Amino acid sequence: MFFHSNFSNGSVVGLAVHLGIFIRGEWHMQAPKLLFSHLILSLVTFGFNFRLSGFSSIACSNACTILGGYVCGLFSSILLYRLSPFHRLSKFPGPRLARVSKLWHVWQCRDSRNHLVIERLHEEYPGPSELAVYHPDGLDIALGLGTKCTKSDFFDMMLPNFSLVFTRDQATHHARRHVWTKALTIMLYQNRINRQIEVLRTQIRESAVACEEVVINDVLYWFTFDAMGEFAFGEDFGMMREKKWHFAIGMFRRALSLLGMFSSAMWIIRIGFELFPWAPRARDWLSMEAFCHKQMDKRASTKSSEIDVASFFLEEAEKLGESHSATRDKWLKGDATTVIVAGSDTTAPSFVSIFYCLAKYPLDAEKIYEEVKNVDTLDIATVTALPHLNGVINEAMRLYPVLPTGISRLTPPEGVMFGNTFVPGNTKLLLPACVISKHVNYSYAVESAFVRGTEFIPERWYSKPEMIKKKHAFAPFGLGRMTCAGNGLAMTQLRLVTATLVKEFKISFAPGEDGVPFLRDMRDQLTAQPGQLKLLFQERT
Repeated sequence: MFFHSNFSNGSVVGLAVHLGIFIRGEWHMQAPKLLFSHLILSLVTFGFNFRLSGFSSIACSNACTILGGYVCGLFSSILLYRLSPFHRLSKFPGPRLARVSKLWHVWQCRDSRNHLVIERLHEEYPGPSELAVYHPDGLDIALGLGTKCTKSDFFDMMLPNFSLVFTRDQATHHARRHVWTKALTIMLYQNRINRQIEVLRTQIRESAVACEEVVINDVLYWFTFDAMGEFAFGEDFGMMREKKWHFAIGMFRRALSLLGMFSSAMWIIRIGFELFPWAPRARDWLSMEAFCHKQMDKRASTKSSEIDVASFFLEEAEKLGESHSATRDKWLKGDATTVIVAGSDTTAPSFVSIFYCLAKYPLDAEKIYEEVKNVDTLDIATVTALPHLNGVINEAMRLYPVLPTGISRLTPPEGVMFGNTFVPGNTKLLLPACVISKHVNYSYAVESAFVRGTEFIPERWYSKPEMIKKKHAFAPFGLGRMTCAGNGLAMTQLRLVTATLVKEFKISFAPGEDGVPFLRDMRDQLTAQPGQLKLLFQERT
């Protein structure tokens, strides 16, 4: 009798907690506190029963029965609601276990291949299927100028620090964006870009003279992180000179595996950071953040005649004054981490994809050579106007997007229409570029975004515009007010480096290599992490 009563009481409480509290709002940021509070309440339950019945097996049994009833009531309510026709996403197709828990998605991404998971779901459940939107107008609707969609819970990952990229409040983003726009003006860094390109060119030439294969992933990642270190704080990380990874960048790359597996369940990451900071990958991430914060502190204590990104952040911080020192420090720390991570780990995969395409499609590399052989490849205006160069860059970024599974957004309370499909309000959307910009087997009565979308055709970007049906389906830097503030600087680097190296070297796969590992071993860890690509560079005569 007491067993049934205790179990029933616990079940009722669990049911009430779900329907009255957890079914509403976002809880990922409170995950560590919720875990801790449930532990405390469990101890209180045991203590209360021990006080009533003494330290006996009966008291222990009663406590376990109450807690068991609570757990059963809570999770039964969650399970039944998510599988019921009353759930607002019940009409959308998808794996049944994915409806039950995001842990299903976490398990599917255990090897950091979320891009393959999303592509497989697209093939099995065509159409909008937490909701993946494959509609070719999806990016424009969710990201464009008129959108009412906002950033999802994923963008809370930088808290308690603040950053332009990770702020979810549109007014704050708009107010802060002007600082980044000024800080990332291309002309401020042209001499530094040229200097870094010369270091890269020298290293490639040494390998070419020695007829040595080049693991281009390493070289291009070193280049982009060194360049961004110099842009951001006035000094590079020395990786190009020393030909090895800087310890902090190595930590960052290891930490990315967290996002590869857990980006779809941010509450797990929050629990890890709060309760298990000593765990290897959590420690790597926190150490990487600490390094970036230290770089900003070092720059703040150093007077420099040269302008860098940090100087703009520090100038803006001074406007807040000492009365807002806590807020000021959070912005400086968040922006310091973001400028290094977002400014480097997005450009580097694009570089690797471009050089994979140059090796795989040598005729296109030769077309670029014909464009650059008689021009100054370090002149920004000149390379910006070269059609095939820009076509190859765009096509590489379209086929191998740097954010494979895209950007997540939250629909407005009133919901939003994608074609003829209504998506309810407060629904998290995933906009997978790996599908939207390539695949053509949509179930909608609309045309695909690109003709022969899985093929590498650079001409579609200049001489064959009819092969682009929906240009806004290609958005490597985002759309609307949230467009990447550093897109101009990134594109300039891509153009100058590609033009310079194609002008001086013939590019091919290394002997015995076919480029297969580039795709086969690619990982989706928020940004794409291409598999190893070994190339051979030969000096042009």
